[in-house]
Amino acid sequence: MAALPGKLGWMGLVAAVVAGILIGFAGSTLLYRYRILRVPGEPIIKRIVRELNLTPSQRERIFQIIHDTHRKVHELRRDTHREFLRKRRELFKNSYMRIRSLLTPEQQQKLDREFTPPWMRHPETAAPAQSPAPTPAP
Repeated sequence: MAALPGKLGWMGLVAAVVAGILIGFAGSTLLYRYRILRVPGEPIIKRIVRELNLTPSQRERIFQIIHDTHRKVHELRRDTHREFLRKRRELFKNSYMRIRSLLTPEQQQKLDREFTPPWMRHPETAAPAQSPAPTPAP
């Protein structure tokens, strides 16, 4: 009789571990499916294209803005670190606003809600030379 509780203890432990793994797998699957969690490492442009349902024209123009921004950031690397950070942030803000201007009001609201960088949402944490965050379209 003394061996029986010990066996049940191990079997119970194994059952609890397996149940925990299955619950974790099911929970994470639901979180990804309903986009509560995002796919790690997914480029932001892929998310923007997918979640904003961009037209081919919007997609092409946004790709061009992003390409130009990337090229300009690469050129800025010659500046001092502090100046580079300030100019890069200003460049990103301008690019964001250019992209935003290509969108419909519904797409702008979703962009503002899901893709606005934290430093544009909370201007008090931005560099002093920055202007406040864009207000969502009415």
